[in-house]
Amino acid sequence: MEEFFKKQKYYDVREIFSFIRENSQIKLDSSFYGITIKSMLMLKNHSIEEAIIIYNDSYNMSIYLTNEIHNFVLEHNLYYYHKARSKEETSENIRSLEYYEGNIKNIIIRLINELMKNRRSVKMSSKSLSLFAWTHIYFDIKEIINKSNHTLMDVKECRSWLDIFKLSCLYNQIPECYCGPFSELFKDILIDMKDDKDAIKVR
Repeated sequence: MEEFFKKQKYYDVREIFSFIRENSQIKLDSSFYGITIKSMLMLKNHSIEEAIIIYNDSYNMSIYLTNEIHNFVLEHNLYYYHKARSKEETSENIRSLEYYEGNIKNIIIRLINELMKNRRSVKMSSKSLSLFAWTHIYFDIKEIINKSNHTLMDVKECRSWLDIFKLSCLYNQIPECYCGPFSELFKDILIDMKDDKDAIKVR
């Protein structure tokens, strides 16, 4: 499947996924779901919808995904949510906003729960924290975190999305929390936020 992904044959990846998913003799694992979700997010049409179907199926099959995959799905849902907010308010667009909002909240709760499994304490990745900062621009991230039945003390002490973003920059200097460069999509959104003083500081 990795070869098909590299060759950008994303529909082929989905076909292979469907075949393996229906074959009870083949064991499912996290990497199998991960590469399929990444492929679905590369589709030109209905990418979020296709990815979420696979994402939710992994949950139903009790497959824990990597932090990278959770971040990837969260990042794209945040981006589409932001773009939908700037469109004309129609019944269809309102449904889209509600759909993305539900995805965003569910992804964060699942990300935290899967990261915290069998651990008493754990540090979030810098990438996840930067996406939490992005989320906090629209929603109360602390309220979402509370629904995971876990407490992230560092985030709890933050008063704004900028504070959470600063925290992610701090975590980015800790080897076990470093998770690659920050979201390019988030950078694009910050550039769009021309009237936001905090966004100007970050840019």
